[in-house]
Amino acid sequence: MISNVKQAMRFFLSILLLSLSVIHASGQKTFYWVAGANNNAGNAANWHQGSCGGVTGLLPGVNDTIVFTKCGGTSYNCTVDVNLNVNKVDIKTLYTATIAMSAGKTFTFKTGKFNGGNFAGSDGAITSSKSFTLQGTNFTSTSGTFTVQGTFSFKSGIGL
Repeated sequence: MISNVKQAMRFFLSILLLSLSVIHASGQKTFYWVAGANNNAGNAANWHQGSCGGVTGLLPGVNDTIVFTKCGGTSYNCTVDVNLNVNKVDIKTLYTATIAMSAGKTFTFKTGKFNGGNFAGSDGAITSSKSFTLQGTNFTSTSGTFTVQGTFSFKSGIGL
């Protein structure tokens, strides 16, 4: 009987550990922006889980990081046509295109590093709940509410 209890405990612990690893793996992804037929952020085919390629078909979520950089020598414009809520935004120095918010859409993130390209806010809220660094992006803020609840660092760039 003790042997059966030990086997049951091992089985239970194995299932628990497997479940936790799946939850962790599915909860933190990095998505790279590579626009296809259109440049809408709401098009899952434009987000890749791999630098400039890889798996598509998913939209980034609240635990994810989104990266804007050059892919194959090209930077792709992005129209924020949906409310975006992600963990981190990383706009690389090499990125030279424009990220433009559509009217009424919100952009929420914990950590934002805006190092390149252009960002054009609209009238929707932009919220950073941890840190926001502007270093090199030509940044035009929203006419709505722009909130940084943590650290704000302005190193270089245009706008606000």
